[in-house]
Amino acid sequence: MKLDPRAAQTMHCYLAAMDEALPGFVTEAYVIGSAVQDDFRPGLSDVNFAAVVESISSTATRARVAEVHRRLAEENPACLLDGAYLERFELAANEPVPRGPCVRLGAFDADGSRGRTALAWKALVECGEPVRGDGLRGAPTWLTAKAVDRAVMAQAQAAAGQVPCGTSRARPSALSSYVLGIARLHFTLATATLTSKTKAGLYGIVTFDGEWTPIIDAALRVRRDPLSATSDLSYDRATDFIRMVVHDMHGLASVA
Repeated sequence: MKLDPRAAQTMHCYLAAMDEALPGFVTEAYVIGSAVQDDFRPGLSDVNFAAVVESISSTATRARVAEVHRRLAEENPACLLDGAYLERFELAANEPVPRGPCVRLGAFDADGSRGRTALAWKALVECGEPVRGDGLRGAPTWLTAKAVDRAVMAQAQAAAGQVPCGTSRARPSALSSYVLGIARLHFTLATATLTSKTKAGLYGIVTFDGEWTPIIDAALRVRRDPLSATSDLSYDRATDFIRMVVHDMHGLASVA
């Protein structure tokens, strides 16, 4: 896998800033998601990452980490970081740690779930591109296929209830992300593998009934060019598509 150079630069700035604020704090760092799937779109894509640290429990440390992320988000709003801080013991834990320090849309959260689901761990173990460290040595014992399937279904259910509000005024880029994102979850549940949003859109075109092709194609066009306008990518149609996909995923899950 090749790391997108813009994401690589974002991580370089992040590590330099963190090393200055807290020398030796981040011992390993990995990038996952679109930045390693040849699908990175500045302004649309976050830089999904995981940072391994020995400890991030003290209030003073968390305050410094939060300040670093605040400054980075101000300096580079087109490439926001999004991911988790994992304490080293978590790499070999017998059960997941569902909440902990993380970053969402560039902002530090001392107690969140971002980057901590079984699906995020699968991406980290299978696709994590090291920007510091030698790479992970295997997966934690709790990371099973069933755990990943449960995480996929939970994320799909959440997506069905999070379609951007505002009816027809919802931003095309947001609707595109939801349409392609739900297709990607369907792909992972059906194949037990990971893919990019763009490839998930192509998968959706050949997998779902032809009536859904226009909205998937519109979502792909907006992903290629966020400024493109298309009447096929409406709020109501996106909502209908997401509900259809989630319903189909329930069928896949029951068969599995």
